[in-house]
Amino acid sequence: VYIAMCDGEDNKLFYLTVKGGKWAFVGSDEIATQIPVANGGQTERFGIEMNIDLNENTACVTINNVYCGEINIPDKAISRLILGTNKKGTGAIGFEYVRLMKNYPVVDRFILGDVDKYEGQAPANWDISGDFKLDRISSMRLYDMYSVKAESKAGTSSSATKKFDPVSGKLA
Repeated sequence: VYIAMCDGEDNKLFYLTVKGGKWAFVGSDEIATQIPVANGGQTERFGIEMNIDLNENTACVTINNVYCGEINIPDKAISRLILGTNKKGTGAIGFEYVRLMKNYPVVDRFILGDVDKYEGQAPANWDISGDFKLDRISSMRLYDMYSVKAESKAGTSSSATKKFDPVSGKLA
């Protein structure tokens, strides 16, 4: 299976696909991730977050709270999200949660594939000092279940930092 961002003629500009039993992130260049994908009809859950910078022509991917790297992408308009299967084999993709956002300097939903495996880890792509861990926080909205929880003891300090380019104007 693959998840691709395509132009108006359905040409893949960049995509996430399975190669050699692992996820690969492909654009103008290619990254072979260390995230394995089972072969043979097993259902697996993956928490996938893609951050796309159209000004810099780059995209990065985090899978199951593991930063997998950044690729270069063509300087073309993205028109479509395509879910597909390769010519050989079988596969299926189902979404529990999808959100497309634009122009946020920092946004993170801490999306996890299998909560039981990753709960309690420090969040990927953040500079952590102290006791910050991923946690499942029940709320009335399914898409807001995963958070980062700080449990610092009295007299200690913790910080969670995410770097971004300077912004200006009215911000929230």
